[in-house]
Amino acid sequence: MILDRRVSKKADSDSDASGTTAPEMTPLKYFHIDEFEDESAGEIFLAVMPPAPNATSQRRPRDVPAYLAHLWQIPVLTPDQEYHCFRKLNYLKYLASKSICSVVHDRRYHEMFDDSEALQDSIHRVRNFLVESNLRLVVSIAKRHAVPNTDQFEELVCVGNAAVMRAVELFDFRRGTRFSTYAYQAIERSIYGLYRTEKRRRAKFTSEGSDNLEQCADDDLPSNQAILEAVEAKASVVSLLDDLEARDREIVLARFGINRPEDGVAFHIIAKRINLSTTRTVQLFNRTMKRMRDYLAE
Repeated sequence: MILDRRVSKKADSDSDASGTTAPEMTPLKYFHIDEFEDESAGEIFLAVMPPAPNATSQRRPRDVPAYLAHLWQIPVLTPDQEYHCFRKLNYLKYLASKSICSVVHDRRYHEMFDDSEALQDSIHRVRNFLVESNLRLVVSIAKRHAVPNTDQFEELVCVGNAAVMRAVELFDFRRGTRFSTYAYQAIERSIYGLYRTEKRRRAKFTSEGSDNLEQCADDDLPSNQAILEAVEAKASVVSLLDDLEARDREIVLARFGINRPEDGVAFHIIAKRINLSTTRTVQLFNRTMKRMRDYLAE
């Protein structure tokens, strides 16, 4: 968000005569060039994107799902088009930051907010265009990493999409490099990070509560108290699973492949089984895991 409308803690100093409290706002981060400060900058940087020579859409590859077909209707940006869009995005953020700094202590802030909302919409449009223009790269990388004959592809696409969204915000267009090079590395890091996280989660969950038992087996003379504590730890995990709501328990067990013939199930498959969106399923999984960690830490 461009503007954070939270009420400032310094209410006494930021309130106007009518008692209205000025919002607390944080300027946007952007990459600055000196030309942003020129009076004629808007005419240049907010102009229509230059056309690409012989720009044509491409046909969707046969091994790509139909719901991703629209990505092949978006032409790949030329270097000039890409630079224009990133410069425009950062110039809009520059304008937004100037707007924030000028109205944060202005009593007419609420009258100016409509213009700030319009500026925010412009930023979102340019940002979304840059993301969509590079999603074919996500699909290409996800196809390469997805395990054949599994449903892993969609999950990797979701991870890659999030990586591109972050990369658009962090890309420094002033360096003169292509965004695809930067985005490629960001997508790869996110996918490898997913693999590492899932591996740690599975290892931690499946061994939770049994570590103490294994330690006792290594000791020559384990004490009765140590054995009792180990059994209680493992029982805590089982008890906690039993206490979960049926839906949350199903998500956790399916995700880790516990008491299941499969090694682990992708979130989008679990979501279909319990009739929820993939995003909501991931949220419930993360919430449940946090509850279990907090419980076991007590």
